[in-house]
Amino acid sequence: LGCAQGGGGAVAEVRFRLALDGFEAAGTSYPAGTLFVPRLGNPPDTAARLARLATAGLAVEGIRSSFTGGGLSLGSERMVSIGAVRAGLVAGAGVLPSSFGALWHLLDQEVETPVLRLDLPTLGAAELADLDVVVLPGGYGYTAALAGDAGAALEAWVRAGGVLVALGEAVDWVRERGLVELAEWQPGAGGAGGLPGEAGEGTGETTVETAAPIDRPLEVPGAVIASELRQGHPLGAGLPSPPPMLVLGSRPLLASGQPQTDVLTAAGEDPVLAGFAWPESRERIAGSLLAAVAPAGHGKLVLFAQDPAFRGFWRGTMPLLLNAVLYGPYVL
Repeated sequence: LGCAQGGGGAVAEVRFRLALDGFEAAGTSYPAGTLFVPRLGNPPDTAARLARLATAGLAVEGIRSSFTGGGLSLGSERMVSIGAVRAGLVAGAGVLPSSFGALWHLLDQEVETPVLRLDLPTLGAAELADLDVVVLPGGYGYTAALAGDAGAALEAWVRAGGVLVALGEAVDWVRERGLVELAEWQPGAGGAGGLPGEAGEGTGETTVETAAPIDRPLEVPGAVIASELRQGHPLGAGLPSPPPMLVLGSRPLLASGQPQTDVLTAAGEDPVLAGFAWPESRERIAGSLLAAVAPAGHGKLVLFAQDPAFRGFWRGTMPLLLNAVLYGPYVL
């Protein structure tokens, strides 16, 4: 896929379309996420160019006619023409090096998509002007680093039509900036009466430290969560089933209840497939928001509550991230 985006030599000039629904052609069924490479508009040696993808493990099949026997028509608006994207990846103080490094390797090396490194403290309109997609890796320094001109430039870029992909802690800045209305679990949400924020010793009031576990933030050190994926959403193109996600942290995002926003949520019952989570954490995780897509002016926000490509080894939710980066400007 990255080769077809423009960074892969022999197939860099191949034009293709992305099927957002399944279809049948020449007696074979093809699922959503299939790439259709038409002869018209492509170089005469396209078949030879695509041989490189076949050697990379992808199935490349030819069909003699554009007539489909069922499902999506090859001329449908759900067969979206995809072009090259100009992507930027934010780095610098406040960004987790492990998150940036894994994402850089994934995009630049594994899928061969050129990506521009953006320095967080000096981010400005000039650096963003020619980009279609900007990725914010996980990190704890966005509130301070994007408090001034850099944050204003990024917000203006998104509202003008850019696609901003925020991972993990970066979602907090998006929420703080007012670009999206999403809530997270708060202490006291699970028990009667809640918690006073400034209770002192000897007052008889409940504090976070003395509250029952159901009212405390409880760290999830690492758990694999079953998910529910909104059927037919472009972010899930190519996924045969809802992917499990790796979850860490103490405050899950709450689902908005809007089907256009809530793309991936944790399973509503018994979501923990593997790993460890306290019983109270399991209750909070159930039904929580894992991935969302929301408008911001003329642009789009793609928000992942967790890193979908955690340290480069978590592959289940990685297609969601790649769909957002490689296809986001064309399908969202």
